[in-house]
Amino acid sequence: MYLRADNNFAFINNSYDKGYILSPEVNAPAGSYAINVECAFSLQANTYARDSNGCGQHSDYPVVSEPCQEQGITTPSEWYSHFTSVPEQERYSHQCGFRITNSTDFTTVLHSAATAGYEAFNSFNELMVPTWPANIIPPLKAIFYTVSSGLKYAQNDQQDYYNATKAFLPVIKMTLPTAQGYMATFSYSDSDQVVTDVASVLTAQYNDTRRFCNTASRPAYLCSGVTLRATDSSKSEPWTPDSKNISSGGTSFSYLRKDAKYSNLAYDRPNGYILYPQDDRLANQIQIDVLCAFPIDGATDIRDDGGCGTSTRATVNNEECQLQGIFTAEQWLNLYDSGGHNHDNQCGFIVSLNPAYNQGFDVADAFMQTIDAMTLLSGESLAEQNEMRLQTWGADKTTLAKLPLQAFFYLNGSSSGLTNAQKNQQTYYSEYNIAVPIVKITLPTSSAQDAQFSYSASDQKVPM
Repeated sequence: MYLRADNNFAFINNSYDKGYILSPEVNAPAGSYAINVECAFSLQANTYARDSNGCGQHSDYPVVSEPCQEQGITTPSEWYSHFTSVPEQERYSHQCGFRITNSTDFTTVLHSAATAGYEAFNSFNELMVPTWPANIIPPLKAIFYTVSSGLKYAQNDQQDYYNATKAFLPVIKMTLPTAQGYMATFSYSDSDQVVTDVASVLTAQYNDTRRFCNTASRPAYLCSGVTLRATDSSKSEPWTPDSKNISSGGTSFSYLRKDAKYSNLAYDRPNGYILYPQDDRLANQIQIDVLCAFPIDGATDIRDDGGCGTSTRATVNNEECQLQGIFTAEQWLNLYDSGGHNHDNQCGFIVSLNPAYNQGFDVADAFMQTIDAMTLLSGESLAEQNEMRLQTWGADKTTLAKLPLQAFFYLNGSSSGLTNAQKNQQTYYSEYNIAVPIVKITLPTSSAQDAQFSYSASDQKVPM
């Protein structure tokens, strides 16, 4: 069905009280499955009894109910003459539908409905699209309900969609017009939503302190914690890797969790973006390998091997920890102590899932040793963020549209951080038609405190 101010109707198919809304193609997320309308009927057409995927002739009215163009019917007046050529009770199945090959065909459908007047208003139109494969998620915009009895079913659909995709799909109430000349209305209510907002999800990730994911060989960063990057406000598209990141092969992030907390971000930047845990990324989003992890800022811009290896300023051996026989947090601290707590002298733990990179080391345990080392550092760790190096992704538009962005963020109390986050949100949306939410983060100021995540509708600058 197609609802617009100039194409109103008072009922929906079979008097259903809930359903879903597709994104218009031009507003669909970049790279999403394309859905094309094959044909359209100005009024209800009992398409279940028609051939050609619902676009052809009705079984009760062969030939005369074939597609309009095949009968030489190309204008609204011709359609209406054909529609009214039989008794009223036969008209819906007798009508012809227009095959949609261009914008003129669809405009004719709308104008034909207008000629039907009250019959169109007291019915509904029908659009037929090819059924998509079972493993494909169509570009949905919202789930709707029309009467209160439909709300619980819409909420069930919202929960099922989130469970399957980890994506938020809003529930809205659609009120159809009760008389010609009135308009349909759409309303959103927080109380209608059963899927918690992104801030609640981030809080759950933050509080999840498991040591591995499902099996002992899978590092905890795959399914828990908050992986974030503080970004430079001078860059209009901070998700696009710069020449330095591309050259080194690695990009810096930090990992925030209840047992890996800190009070400041890199360079005291007040905003940035968050990536989904790899196990929770959406179906069409790319996987980005985590190369290595440092318990405290690793000064990785002057290290080799993707930022994981030897520093040009080191005064002790500081190649990757496992390569020099360092496998525990205590061993790491001994090296750090011997180097005078100089960040250049520490080593980073290899935590990559890539066998060609990790050389068979126990990367799940290595990642937890990184977190355990933060505990050993105590106050020093709280005062400065840790560092992870992720493999740099491509700078092409196709790749950037599939980044596993979970949220943009700003720090509590920073008006410039909020402004930057809003600019980032708007730019990414205008480029890729993907709405990434903005969240506020309050970092802890003591080891007794925890990071806080909050979402506010007033912070958002794009439709959510």
